[in-house]
Amino acid sequence: MLINKSSNGLSLLEVLVVLAIIGLVAAISVPNISSWTSSRIINEDLGQIKKLIDYAKVNSVKERKMFLLVNNESNKSIQLFETKNTNNSTSCASYNSSTFENASGYPEPQTITSSLLAQRGSSNGFSESSSELCFYSDGTISTNTTGYELRHKSDAYRILFWLTGFYETHRSTEGSCPDNKKAYDINNNVIQNWCETS
Repeated sequence: MLINKSSNGLSLLEVLVVLAIIGLVAAISVPNISSWTSSRIINEDLGQIKKLIDYAKVNSVKERKMFLLVNNESNKSIQLFETKNTNNSTSCASYNSSTFENASGYPEPQTITSSLLAQRGSSNGFSESSSELCFYSDGTISTNTTGYELRHKSDAYRILFWLTGFYETHRSTEGSCPDNKKAYDINNNVIQNWCETS
């Protein structure tokens, strides 16, 4: 009678090879997952801000009211207000409870995970931790806030406003942009390391 003496278990060498492969896959995938998570967070924040801007732009004209978008970096929030009554003024007013109420479509402050700073004027940097942007009933916007910059880890976006209420979005990049995606300042100079996304 023959007895099979072969072992059914794994040798130590086989276990070490499997662990090395798992470690290699983890080392490659963890940074990618982290980068994907960072990208997802900043894109959600960017999408939320664009929704608030689009809502204010459309409804200020539709309802003949002034809408006010207020960001607060220290509270990590951005909130939209509307005048309680019809308002055809084109002079931006700061928030006060006698004039403004929470916007009916966005009654609560929106939480922003990314760092959100505003630009005042076209020549100033993005350094304002809080700002107010008015949307007027004639479809134009105030000029005191000219843009926002969002940053989360290595990702960065800018939203730049035109007086007409339109805006464009730029994304930070380490390389050069295609010709049709190059970003330009008000003097038609190329903005280095920023590409147009919209």
